[in-house]
Amino acid sequence: MVRPVLLIPYTPVQLQQLLLQLQQEQQQEQQQQQQLEKQEYQQQQQQQQQQQQQYQQQQQQYHQHQQQQDQQQQQQQQQQQQQQEQQQQQQQQQNLQIGFCLVYLPFSDDIAHAAISPPVGCLSEQQQQQQHQQQQQQQQQQQQQQQQQQQQQQQQQQQGVFFSR
Repeated sequence: MVRPVLLIPYTPVQLQQLLLQLQQEQQQEQQQQQQLEKQEYQQQQQQQQQQQQQYQQQQQQYHQHQQQQDQQQQQQQQQQQQQQEQQQQQQQQQNLQIGFCLVYLPFSDDIAHAAISPPVGCLSEQQQQQQHQQQQQQQQQQQQQQQQQQQQQQQQQQQGVFFSR
């Protein structure tokens, strides 16, 4: 048995209304798609901006790190220069002290002998002072070298941490 099909005729006004509804639905779908695309585009732009900010921050950190290294190197150079100046001043003082002792030697008939072999006490005390000062300088230099090595190790570690990010 074939079922009878009921055909409901639409009036022209109803057809127009149906067409309008369909058009409105299509327009709404298109608008929704456009909004979704806009949102995706905005998200992509935000991500790009965040990446640029991170890159700028990394560059700033790197420049700051380089500036710190430059400052540390300058400080080390200044310390070395100060050490050299101190050593020169100490040598000059030692030379003056030795000359002072030689000038005020007890007068002797044999002046050459007196100049060659001055009293033991004068030079021996100065020699002890000189040795003590030299030992102190050597200790200071060793400490500064250790500090420089530690600073270099810290810088290398910082660079390793920075570049591993």
